[in-house]
Amino acid sequence: MTEPDLPVCFSCQERQTRPDARFCRACGTPLAAEPPPAADHEPGPPRQEPRGRPRWRRRLLVAGAVLAVLALTAAGLRAFQAATTDPTDPVEELLDDLADGHVEAVLEHADIDSPLVLDRVLVEGYTPPHDLRTTKVTYGHADADTQRPNRGTASVDVEYELDGATHTAYVQVARQDTGWVRDWEVTDLDTLIGELVVTSDHLDEVRVASAEIDTALPPSQSRTNPAVPALPGTYTLATTDDEELFADEVLDEVAVFGPRASPVTIVQLSAADLTVREGLVDEVAEQVEDHLDECARAETLAPPGCPLGLESTPTRSTGDVSWELLGMPEIDLVASDQPTLNGAPLEVVTTAAGSAEVEWTYAHTDDEDPDTETVEVTVGGTVTVDDDGEPAWTP
Repeated sequence: MTEPDLPVCFSCQERQTRPDARFCRACGTPLAAEPPPAADHEPGPPRQEPRGRPRWRRRLLVAGAVLAVLALTAAGLRAFQAATTDPTDPVEELLDDLADGHVEAVLEHADIDSPLVLDRVLVEGYTPPHDLRTTKVTYGHADADTQRPNRGTASVDVEYELDGATHTAYVQVARQDTGWVRDWEVTDLDTLIGELVVTSDHLDEVRVASAEIDTALPPSQSRTNPAVPALPGTYTLATTDDEELFADEVLDEVAVFGPRASPVTIVQLSAADLTVREGLVDEVAEQVEDHLDECARAETLAPPGCPLGLESTPTRSTGDVSWELLGMPEIDLVASDQPTLNGAPLEVVTTAAGSAEVEWTYAHTDDEDPDTETVEVTVGGTVTVDDDGEPAWTP
């Protein structure tokens, strides 16, 4: 068959290689189809298409259009997120909770275990800082390639008024990983959390607001202190309800700051800060009287472990020794200046001496009258708490 007898595609004018071809080998147009009717205007020159399948071109165009739409959508989504969310949003909410004393809501954003972070503890004895506010937002470090700031993380600066001064802190925030809006959330508020240490030689525990915490030894006696995490604010410091030796009273008010101002707030309680519990002197006086009564039953001029005794005992042997208490000493209790040396937080002091009379005879004499002497009685010693939780006097 000669070349003129081979079919020609009316669409692309490509001559085919087989007489029985059903589709154009260049553009895929059916060869049996009738050519389209002639247009009213003069046809232009034949359309020149590159060899190959135009369907590939169409696919590329569609893919490009999809990518363009996605790019526009991502840009629009970022613009929407920037317009509807703000890094300060969760921090403002956090500061509102802190101002209202809702500390448990505040510390949902931090892994902190402390007796001072419970709402019920801070109902009484806690005053939050004043004028809590956000001041500045600093976005994350710039990308090394684009030099653009990381808009997914930020640091929000905070200021507050406490103890007559302005203090600062900052809170770390980040966008949520998923979601159309991707709100900001708090990731770190450690710079808003301070620590409190109460040192005392006399008390094992103290009440801070409504919580009871252990005390520590003064820094001169210990290098480690059990610091208790606490939010900034003013706390009342008092003895505990079950304190046996000292009065249940407010001892002080202490301001706890964030670590920028003072990493650890240390309160040192001394003897001058404490008041002996009412009625304790009478309880100890009864123990002193019982002890003196036992001493008076001794048949010696110098009973061991007793405040009774002659200043100089006779060198001759004595017999028939008897003691009589004429008056009990008056005592008072004071907080020890050096409990670690004395071994007890309270000392007994005599404010008015008592008296006792002793009568004795010399041994191996039948006709000599008994000798008598009156002595002054003073007591001292210390007071601690025994295993049953009761005050105990030790001479």
